[in-house]
Amino acid sequence: MLTAYGCAFYRAALLGHATTPYLAGKLLPGGVATQHVQLSFEQSEALTVDNHEDGNGIGSNSLGAPTQQSGGLSADEFQFHQGAGAFNGSFFGSSVGMVARAGGNGRLFVQDLASKQDLAQKEIWVRVAEVFAGQKVSGPATGFQLGLRDASGVESWLDSDEVGGLPRPFPRNSATMKTMLKTLRFKSGCFAVNSRLDLSAVTAILLRCNRFDDLQIVAN
Repeated sequence: MLTAYGCAFYRAALLGHATTPYLAGKLLPGGVATQHVQLSFEQSEALTVDNHEDGNGIGSNSLGAPTQQSGGLSADEFQFHQGAGAFNGSFFGSSVGMVARAGGNGRLFVQDLASKQDLAQKEIWVRVAEVFAGQKVSGPATGFQLGLRDASGVESWLDSDEVGGLPRPFPRNSATMKTMLKTLRFKSGCFAVNSRLDLSAVTAILLRCNRFDDLQIVAN
């Protein structure tokens, strides 16, 4: 796995070869146990709705637009790394993300897009994880729903399970659990199936915390 994906990365970065589809999960390398690979990435030169590393707090996003929490949601930004200030010791990287705490099924996080966006022929990418909470990993896997809202207030929703699902924490060694980040890609056209949603005038992205305990979400 490391040889295949490392080769794809260095060929793209150093030689300019067209191997980035392997890094984005659009192509799968032959002879590799890809079911055990969780790709976590972002696209350069894309519209970033909320990069939680921008330092402006949970109340606004990277577009300078407000965010909203409702339905009993309690979410905030935390360091995702090893050492002081980290949310917990299950993160092995260097990032900042949002953690939505446990609660009822009506919890909702709304990302205002500041202006109408044409999302036809686009994808919405969200980097997510089931955050290890210091307890044994048991029970069903967690998940969420992602929605789009247009200028007329029409909403359409897709489930995270429909685009691959969230990876579960796993033992890094006998004493340490690791929270696994993964980028999920939602094709915008799927939101318009059997829906009156106007993809040419999307005004907000919604995250419905409908069945999970702890979740980190970074909208890219």
